[in-house]
Amino acid sequence: LKHSEFACYREVPEEVLCLCPLHSGSFALARELIDQTLKFHPQADIIHIGCDEVFSLGTCEKCKLKASNKGIEHVFVDFVEKLLGHCKAKKVRPLIWHDMMESYPSTLLSEKLGSMEAEPV
Repeated sequence: LKHSEFACYREVPEEVLCLCPLHSGSFALARELIDQTLKFHPQADIIHIGCDEVFSLGTCEKCKLKASNKGIEHVFVDFVEKLLGHCKAKKVRPLIWHDMMESYPSTLLSEKLGSMEAEPV
């Protein structure tokens, strides 16, 4: 996100570490990054998808609205669920940093991510 061509995907315009999960092109961008990684590592059976230190999540207007209606955890988990689904379709087990989810309700995590075989690290 540090390059100007990807700036539109940022949660906060001046920060390069957080992808806005509700931007219409964010999932396609993340999916492309996963696909490119797997293309260069065709024997891989695991992939780390990151998802850590997104402290500015819920800052843009779309995310702020969803967070106020459903909770910030839904903004995060709903996007991660899509990423995990893509990994599952590619037949790779996703690893994900768990820090951001530590305070989320375990029922939400089980419901949304439980069947995705992600490994929190």
